Amino acid sequence: MNNEKPILLVKNLSVTYNNGAGIKNINFNIYPGDFVALVGSNGAGKSTLLNGLSGIQEITEGTIIYHDQYINPKNPYRILGFSPQNQVIDWYLNVFDNVLLGPLLAGFDKKRSEEMTLKALNKVNLQQNIFSECLHFQSSVLSPNPLFCIFYLLFLL
Repeated sequence: MNNEKPILLVKNLSVTYNNGAGIKNINFNIYPGDFVALVGSNGAGKSTLLNGLSGIQEITEGTIIYHDQYINPKNPYRILGFSPQNQVIDWYLNVFDNVLLGPLLAGFDKKRSEEMTLKALNKVNLQQNIFSECLHFQSSVLSPNPLFCIFYLLFLL
């Protein structure tokens, strides 16, 4: 038993889809220094759990406490996020609009989201390409990883 306080406490977390499938009553604690891996067969609920914790999928029940702070399960992505194994870049949108999705999904208003997006793009020297479709850069200037990381990290700025 760990004597430290958990940095993340999840109690009775459930995510239910329209067809009734999902995950039910998930409980776990993550302590400082823990290395955590989700392992399971296809359909076991690994992605559903992470999608729920990051706000991509709606949590239907449960409690999330992060660093002693209650996290609203209807809006957890202000605090929690993750990088899924599949890229979520829309290659037909421009660079700016792809990055803009991060803060918008995190609940920031449009003006603040645009400011954050420009700031992040300037930091990684993509400001000259912001209105170009990502598809044009797929194999040259713009690898998926910088955009993908910015998408999830923007709300931390």
